[in-house]
Amino acid sequence: MVSIAITKTSVVSAQPNTLQDVIAQAVNRYPSHELGFITSSAHDSSIQTKTFSAFNQYVRNLARAMLQWGKPTGSVVVVYLTEHEDNMAAVWACLLAGYVPCLQPALSAQQAHKEGHVAHIKNLFGSATWLTNELGAEQISTISGLEVHLLSELKGSAETFSVSADWVAYEAKPDDEAILFLTSGSTGFSKAVVHTHRTILAACRAKGESYGLTS
Repeated sequence: MVSIAITKTSVVSAQPNTLQDVIAQAVNRYPSHELGFITSSAHDSSIQTKTFSAFNQYVRNLARAMLQWGKPTGSVVVVYLTEHEDNMAAVWACLLAGYVPCLQPALSAQQAHKEGHVAHIKNLFGSATWLTNELGAEQISTISGLEVHLLSELKGSAETFSVSADWVAYEAKPDDEAILFLTSGSTGFSKAVVHTHRTILAACRAKGESYGLTS
């Protein structure tokens, strides 16, 4: 199954129908344009930049490395990271690998609530795959049954790959699940809001039109 997946490349349409189309078009049209990432660990919240081309190569190599986890297409990956760039890279890598990212906000400092939330997420998704950093792994180390992957190790694995600039593990469809968002959980444990590629792009287009944004 993996040997088939890693040979695929994305087909870019004139009008993006999936998030995969969006990143491919951005790189094709504006390879030298830059993304800015706020560095939360810096005292001055400095901004680090990467060109579209460099970011694209980085996240595709991360996605290729993710396949070594052996998870089936459509698996949910809970992304628990603190840095802006790390979160964005993890989301795009999941999308390109055929996984569904779910961004996890800061966990509760109360052990009982934290354990209850993590167990709830595991039952909700039928999945216990987490991508985090060393601090995040320490926070959930007392909770059994989780499959925890460190971003630092994923980055190391990704450095052994150099996939093509249009590589994808799975060619997404507009109505595929793209990203899961957790609610605040103010009335109990968090619920997951499912967004497809179609709904995210429709929202982006509507907002772009409303604000009069150019390409």
